[in-house]
This record gives sequence, structure tokens and C-alpha cells, in this order.
Amino acid sequence: MYRTIGDMKPNLIPFLRYTDAPAAVEWLVRALGFTKRADAASNDASPLIELRFGASALVVRAAAVADGPWSNVRMGVHVCTSDLTETTTVRDPEGNLWSRGPSNYGGGDGDVTIVAERHYRHLASALTWLRETLGFEITFEVPGPGGVPRHVEMRVGAGTLYVSPASGGEGPFGDVTQFVNLVVDDPDRHHAQAKAQGANVLVKPTDTPFGARFYAVRDPENMLWWISTYRPARPGQTGPTQ
Repeated sequence: MYRTIGDMKPNLIPFLRYTDAPAAVEWLVRALGFTKRADAASNDASPLIELRFGASALVVRAAAVADGPWSNVRMGVHVCTSDLTETTTVRDPEGNLWSRGPSNYGGGDGDVTIVAERHYRHLASALTWLRETLGFEITFEVPGPGGVPRHVEMRVGAGTLYVSPASGGEGPFGDVTQFVNLVVDDPDRHHAQAKAQGANVLVKPTDTPFGARFYAVRDPENMLWWISTYRPARPGQTGPTQ
């Protein structure tokens, strides 16, 4: 099992690759309320731009300078672990990119506020790979038809990942296999801010059957963002909290 650097530091960090990284960062700050790490590289042309949302970190990569395994990737997930001294990359069975290494990219102490989500065509195989290769453990799951869970929460260290079966192209989000969730206390106020900044709102603030409230937007380069009061389960809980 991976050890995190600091027991409460969220250690799963989405990496998002944008054609116009400075413009994407400006939008994320203005519309979604991210903050740019003050002590990070001051040059917006840097290949990595570190952001924070609450305690959790997010990294924006410039597409023009992305090479190697990142050259054709819109989104990757980094696992911060003190077990390694250098950063390595690996792809899961369905081609999603993961990196592992010691950097927490400016993450802080506190509860998880950014949760990456991935949808898999072969969910059982993906869950096995995530457990055996990256050390994840399942903390919560929602049963679905045919014995296939609708929603699975996995944890490694202090970080949470949401995993679901791929829809096979059905529904309004059928083309989406991975995206980012943000945890907020007041989705209505957050939605008003995002809408005022011209965000492409796909779902207005809505209550869910399981007690959370959420809305959804796409950013200027069509990346999906899900903003919700939904908070991931902690180990030992019987379910998540809202």
C-alpha cells in the first residue's frame, strides 16, 4: 500500500492537457474558483501549471510541450507516494494514463475536494488492476443490474477515485470516459459564479435521489466538470456523506 506524504494530504492529482493552457488556467480560476499556486513557476508557458481547489491539487499541462506518454492524453491521474523517488508512468488495461511519484504538486492538508472519475468497459478487470497494480481499496459501492456496480469509490492513501461502468455511448455523457468532480458546499452559488463567467452549463443545480446536489459544465476545451455536495466515503463508513 502506498504511503502518502502527510496523512491528510489529498494524493490523487488530475493532470489535464489543454491546447491553450494559460487560457484554460484563467478560466478555471475565474469560473470554477481555482487558485494558482503562488510559489509555482511564474511563466504561464511552463509545461506544468499547478492549481488548488481547497486542499486538493490539479495540474494543467500545455499540449504543445507534452511528449512521450502524455502526447495524446487529455487527462491523466498522478498518485503521490513516498515509496518512489522518481516519477514513473503506466497505462491501465483500457489505456488510461497514470503516473506515480513523490511530488504532491502543491496539495494542502485537509479533506479531498477534487475527485477524478473514470468509466471502464470491463469494470471487474479494471477494479482488479487498480487494486493489484496501484494499491487501491474499495471503500464504497452502489449495486447495479447483473451484479455490476453502478458506482465504486476507491481509495489509496488519502485520495479517492470514482469508478463506474462505461455507458457504451448511450445518454448525454456517453462519450465521456473520464472527468473531474469538485466538492463544494453550495452548488447554487458556485453555479451562479460559473454562469456569470460564461460557462457552458449542461445541467443546472439539481437534487439527486441520494441526497446530494450538483450541476455540470464543460470548459472552453470541452472537458466535463461535475460540481457537487457529494463527499466520498471514508474507510469504515457505511456510505458517503453529503
